[in-house]
Amino acid sequence: MNNKTVVYTTFYAKNPSYESLIWEWLISLRTLGNYQGEVIIFDYGMSPELIDKLSNFSLGAPTIIPLTPPSTPFTISNYRNLDVIPYLEKYKDYMFAHFDADIWFQRDISILWDELQTTEGCYLGVEKGRVCRYRGPLKDLPKYDEVQNKLGGFVFGGWIGGKYTSYLNKLNQMKDLWENDWEIIEWGTDQSMITFLADFEKDNLEGLKYGCSWYFCDVQENGIYFNNELAVGIHIIAFGTVGTDKEDKFKDYRFKNRYPKLFSDYKI
Repeated sequence: MNNKTVVYTTFYAKNPSYESLIWEWLISLRTLGNYQGEVIIFDYGMSPELIDKLSNFSLGAPTIIPLTPPSTPFTISNYRNLDVIPYLEKYKDYMFAHFDADIWFQRDISILWDELQTTEGCYLGVEKGRVCRYRGPLKDLPKYDEVQNKLGGFVFGGWIGGKYTSYLNKLNQMKDLWENDWEIIEWGTDQSMITFLADFEKDNLEGLKYGCSWYFCDVQENGIYFNNELAVGIHIIAFGTVGTDKEDKFKDYRFKNRYPKLFSDYKI
């Protein structure tokens, strides 16, 4: 396996309950995910206390890099794709994987790096049978509809993997669109854009097992499955649930509930 790897996320503590998400992400990555490589948390808004605790994580502290939050947190998912570029450029010849902080890992992720070795473009996951509301300029809508129809769904924007050149090429393609006629100030534009930019010749579009949203998952006694296979990453979709009265609706999908001892042993 290539040891030159980086796993990263971007995090904004939307409310106090959100802090549990970054712990679930990090603890599961280092334990069940069996990942010992470089971990970066790009900080869009964490308390000094949380930063201090994460910096003392006993299983391998992440590198925490502060970023300037946008004027509204709703657009972080857009800006993060631009803001991380200069930092990732320093990791020449590395492979990258970004996972939303509301994803946790229930099995060894090392297979990801093996699969990336044979992926010319980026590694992505497609949510089949679903559509994503288009948020780009009118002139690009016909191409977007064509791509979405060909995919049979849309590309999930919460996780992406790739080797150095192809990964940064994808982010720079997004940067170019935002610097022209795509609106970065609209929530969710990144989701439309990552779908719009799907490369059917170079991208591996079969990676939903790395960030499988709960509604595609099958909870069984010995784990959470996707397409009759243990999913690697479980996406609980925290945005409108964690910290609200809807939070318990997804309790069967949470790392802290399925692996309470690991959570309590390593959360500081």
